[in-house]
Amino acid sequence: MPCTAQTLSSLEHPGAYQELRPTSIDTDNLIDRQVKQLVRLRLIEQLQNTLGYPSSSPSNSHSFNFNEQVVLDVFNWIAQCFALRPSDAIALAISTRPGLVTLHLCHDQEHPNVKSVIRASKMFLSTLRTVLASGPEDMTGASSAIGPFFRMVVNMAHLRIQTKLSRIGYTDGTPEDTAYHFTSLVTTWLLFRPEGEQSRGFLTMAATYGGDVGRANEYMVQSFLTMVEQHNANAQCEKMNQDERFTYLSSIITACNLLINSTFFYDFLNYESFRMTLRVQDRIFLQKILRRLTYIASYKTGAAKFSFLGIPFLRQVLGEAGVANFADGKGGVQVELATENLLASATPTVLMKSYKWPSQAPAEYLPSMFNVSLDETPSTSPCHSRNTSGCSVETSSTDSSSFTRAELSKLDNQLRYELLHSQVVSEAWTPDLPVQTRCHPELQLIHYLEHQGLEVAYQAIGMSKPTCWACSKYVECLNLETAKRLENDLGEGESMQTPRWVLRNCVGKVRYDWMIPPMAKEEIVDAVVEDTQNKLERVVHEAVLDFCI
Repeated sequence: MPCTAQTLSSLEHPGAYQELRPTSIDTDNLIDRQVKQLVRLRLIEQLQNTLGYPSSSPSNSHSFNFNEQVVLDVFNWIAQCFALRPSDAIALAISTRPGLVTLHLCHDQEHPNVKSVIRASKMFLSTLRTVLASGPEDMTGASSAIGPFFRMVVNMAHLRIQTKLSRIGYTDGTPEDTAYHFTSLVTTWLLFRPEGEQSRGFLTMAATYGGDVGRANEYMVQSFLTMVEQHNANAQCEKMNQDERFTYLSSIITACNLLINSTFFYDFLNYESFRMTLRVQDRIFLQKILRRLTYIASYKTGAAKFSFLGIPFLRQVLGEAGVANFADGKGGVQVELATENLLASATPTVLMKSYKWPSQAPAEYLPSMFNVSLDETPSTSPCHSRNTSGCSVETSSTDSSSFTRAELSKLDNQLRYELLHSQVVSEAWTPDLPVQTRCHPELQLIHYLEHQGLEVAYQAIGMSKPTCWACSKYVECLNLETAKRLENDLGEGESMQTPRWVLRNCVGKVRYDWMIPPMAKEEIVDAVVEDTQNKLERVVHEAVLDFCI
């Protein structure tokens, strides 16, 4: 099955390809806006990394029901099949018509490169062709499909899995520190649940290998310590052939699945009394552990969900004739490299662009962003158009309260001044040094699909990694703008049940290399910039308390 850049435009919408026009913002203003956004994101990233903030958290923009979450899990797993190396980023959507399924892919221009995506596409389609050709779909057939898909993704993405695995041991410094931190938290947990681990997986393991279900807690702890010991997974796998590596990684992935379904992590997420005893650092530590375990486990759970739900969906869309044609290599399922379409259009869309950091040092450039008055006169926090709750002025106050507020403002200004001149801020950038920005794959894909007028299955975008904070905010603003635009078309009392675009319900790291999409609407960019400034102000306020006091 060919994986060409122009597949969809030639087969689904002949002659309908629309050129993507760049934003109408003038060049000088766009450069200034992009550089200021770079600065904001860099400062947020720098302060959060230094002060130990969690790097990801659930998004509150939309609560998924069970079916939506399963669909996203399947789409995310398919995207993972195309992200073979640790730095690869893939976004995926699926469009259908009777007898034809198209996987639309966007990728970072460098990670992965086009050859890697095409190679992964061929392996994915080859495995899919074998499974669909194996016979009619039933529960037995779905179960038998898990093995080929699981083996395929482990063999394709083993470097990525190994890297993710090796990071578990360094979650809290050294592997020894990580192991000690985890076991000490288990000891605390046992005060709240004296019976210890009660999950089916570890009870079965204890009964099978230890002869006593009472040893389930011991097996749970030992399973985690085994994860920690894999901090040199890349070196271990170098000595293995493909079959040995698959056996090794599949056992590790199974252990990850047991851990994320353990009673310990269930109580961490749901048992408020236990959570309240944990320090903020402990909760961040366990969240990181759980996120890393879940990602590794998803290589197997995703294969299972795709086998039980994705394969029947494909059979339904393709029909018997379509499945037969696909099995014979005559169509049915195709992969479109949408990123290549963007780059190959008559007016190519710029997806990477180099800028320069400000010519001034951070301490000279940032006073206004930090709300610092250099003459020690307290400055007033700016009001924001979408958040004016804090902009009212109290006109009736006593001299005493006015004096207190003035003194507190001076103290706040002094602390902000110290933070501004601290090492963590001074290292944010080197003046005039080039910095590369990228249009992240999920935004590439969304704008491509919108300009093509394509409806995709479940409005879902699958991703090989969590969307970054800025992309998440951008999609949130885009969904809000779409909802407002369609509001007049809906009846009284009605509202949009599903957002225009649905992504995984998790916000990833703040990444300063975020590029304002060249096809973005100005009002969406304004909203994202405003949200970023608001976040920077919150982080600076928290950093002042955390870092300087």
